Amino acid sequence: MFPRTTEMAFARFKAKGEAQALAIVFDRTASELLKVARHLSASPDDAEDLVQATFLTAIESKGSYERGRPVLPWLLGILANQARAHRRSARRQPDPTRVRGDVVADVHAEVSGHELRRELATAIDRLPEAYRAVMRLWLEHGLEAHEIATTLERPSGTVRSQISRGLDMLRQALPASLAGGAAVAVATGQGLAAIRSHLLRECAGTSSGIASALAIGGLFVLHQKLLSAGVVLAIALVSWYVIVPSEPAEPQSVDTNTAAVADSGGVGRLDPAVGEQPARRQPADPVAAPAAAAAPTTSDVIDATASLVVHLCTVSDDAPLSGYGVALRLPEDAENIAIAPKFTMTDALGNVRFDDVEPNPYVIEVDRVGFVGQVAVVGGESIERRFEISEAVTVEGLVVDASGQPVPGADVMMQAERLASPRVAVTDALGRFTARHIRPMCSLLARKSGYSPSPLWVVKGESGQRVQMELQLATAARRISGQVFDDRGQAIGGAAVAVIDAESRKIMPVYAEKPQVPPIWLRSDREGRFSTDEVGASRYIVIARAPKLDTTPSWADVDTRVNDAFVELRSSKSIVIEGSVQRSGQPVSQVRISVWPQESTADLGYLMNLVGMRQCMTDADGAFRIAGVLPGELAIQAWRGANMIGDIRRSVAAGETVRWDLDLDGGNALEIRVTAPGKLSPHLMALIYDTTKPNSAPGMERIGLKGSVRHQRRGTGPVDIVLCLLQGVPNVIQLARREVPPSVSKTHFELGAEDLPTRMLRGRLVDATLAPVAGQTVRARRVGGQLVVVLQTTSEADGSFEIGPLPGGNYSVEAGALGDSKQVGRRVVSSARDEDLGNLTVPK
Repeated sequence: MFPRTTEMAFARFKAKGEAQALAIVFDRTASELLKVARHLSASPDDAEDLVQATFLTAIESKGSYERGRPVLPWLLGILANQARAHRRSARRQPDPTRVRGDVVADVHAEVSGHELRRELATAIDRLPEAYRAVMRLWLEHGLEAHEIATTLERPSGTVRSQISRGLDMLRQALPASLAGGAAVAVATGQGLAAIRSHLLRECAGTSSGIASALAIGGLFVLHQKLLSAGVVLAIALVSWYVIVPSEPAEPQSVDTNTAAVADSGGVGRLDPAVGEQPARRQPADPVAAPAAAAAPTTSDVIDATASLVVHLCTVSDDAPLSGYGVALRLPEDAENIAIAPKFTMTDALGNVRFDDVEPNPYVIEVDRVGFVGQVAVVGGESIERRFEISEAVTVEGLVVDASGQPVPGADVMMQAERLASPRVAVTDALGRFTARHIRPMCSLLARKSGYSPSPLWVVKGESGQRVQMELQLATAARRISGQVFDDRGQAIGGAAVAVIDAESRKIMPVYAEKPQVPPIWLRSDREGRFSTDEVGASRYIVIARAPKLDTTPSWADVDTRVNDAFVELRSSKSIVIEGSVQRSGQPVSQVRISVWPQESTADLGYLMNLVGMRQCMTDADGAFRIAGVLPGELAIQAWRGANMIGDIRRSVAAGETVRWDLDLDGGNALEIRVTAPGKLSPHLMALIYDTTKPNSAPGMERIGLKGSVRHQRRGTGPVDIVLCLLQGVPNVIQLARREVPPSVSKTHFELGAEDLPTRMLRGRLVDATLAPVAGQTVRARRVGGQLVVVLQTTSEADGSFEIGPLPGGNYSVEAGALGDSKQVGRRVVSSARDEDLGNLTVPK
């Protein structure tokens, strides 16, 4: 099928690796990229080199592209990064071909280059004042976004949004061509054709880029030690890893403190190269494009709010999605699993409008899908964004009561790891419902006033599948009501209130093997009051969490075995965790401080983590302050990217203040170096496990192209290092593993050809009649040894599949969904050749 949009074409290239799809993307974006490249380069040849480098990087990093995200701004971000890297390289080592000697210089090219730079400088001078310094530091001096934020003493999010908007204004302000006119246009047209041909050849021989560094499933197959780690800790790590923008790695130079970004089916990321620009809609889109507005003034940028329209549609046919919840969230809220999103439903055209939006970067969350992208909001703008939602799983079900009779008008809710259960369907007169676009491994439950909620049922299946489900409500016999107060006796409105059966608090329902009774989530009114008639005759725990995170959660035991119950929830005096992070006497900003309750003064079960976790980032002075923590034993941790750089434990009582000043020079540094035949993958990672803390999450460092990284140990014991390439759930390739004693400060991994992923497994899935089995998940899993390798793909229309590249080893080939797959073949893979398995019969 011919992709109708650039976004669909690149998504197809990402999924299938088709050169034709990449050609469509090139044809629709190359000329626009070349216009910008001319203004960032000294000559037309350099501009063409930039375009080619941009596409080569996009091919290698295609996994970092989120489906539905506008492709052109993403490519422009790569282009700007390449230009800045080229300028820095040129400053360090002059190009001999550009140095004047006996050869007469190309005066025309030199004059054109000077004119380009003058034109760019003039265009920057015409920008609103708030943008000028940012764009000069970005384009002319090559500073990173976080460096600009530090220099100008502005928030990093504000700088990223100003870079995004500033590039957009410059692109509109600069002329399409300067000196050279038609001659330049002809020359570049020939250059683009050559670039196009080269890229398609490169595409044909390029393996898929390794896009994601973490996802929940990926965490659990990386290292067996993680299986016993706290589930909520893993969730929070993944939430941070997915959402918080990391500074981009320069070509051939990887920031060792930069975390890779998970690509877990629709999870979005703000590309820090240019931020994520608002999509400019085409006339055929459901929301009409606004007229071009004049550049905002400084006061507009600082003071004005904006409006944002989000449009949801299907990937397959662009059909609008009505009745889907959309939440606009600050990144610091979105990454916190304990903060419930507030969803607004899309209208009949699939649109939802947010007015009076403060200038900030925001995360867009869809109720049943999760995070679909980010948008940088600039004051005074009217922004429109379009998101295509992939099919995921369609659930067709029935809601019945205890006697098996259908229950009409019941809400079908989806529950994951947050303090929210968004409604995804309502049963009809016959108790039936259909819920579309439900992501696998989430849970559904049914609720209706006068009934106790049904147990949670986990949605199992693959994208595009339909699954059947029956949810059974129980008759409720009691009511619980109450009121929420802070430690001064003031009522708390908008508090999240959880009512959970005392026997159901032990296991987090999302990860239980059998259906579990979920908590009932409520919201207090302005006077702090709440009430529910969905409880039975039993013992319950009622927990309240205030909207303001500096207020301590409160809880109480409630017994409804005899009568209805009223409970008053009052917060204890706040605990404060404060301190600073520094290295060599200098403050270190953008370090994440997390506080996790390990043991509370009450048995709150898994809800203790959901309501008790707190986190923040160190400011420009390296300082941090966290309040509202539950009393008891606390784990206080410092994270730089995905690497824990410090942790302590304290037992703290209500009202206490804990001071923690972390000196990063106080630990032992470990240098990790990797060499291998040929070029290293830019996505090579080192996972560092503290062997003295078997239940702790690993530190993570990106080795990248330069082959080395300096890791700050956080303990005094030995560490277990695993080198790996992570490719999203459940794909992971572990290359080497080694335990390093505390006395060693340097370790060197020498990878041979047999250690590297170089070979393919091919075959064809057939049924008992030798008919092809299309669309089936097929997976290669290395068996034996300590190193995990798992890669999967989907069989084509003729049943054929290709998995790899793989390192050497003994592999089991499986067909079917993860957790329900069957072995269909085995093969030993060596570095000598690819392996063809022939026909593999898939059992019924």
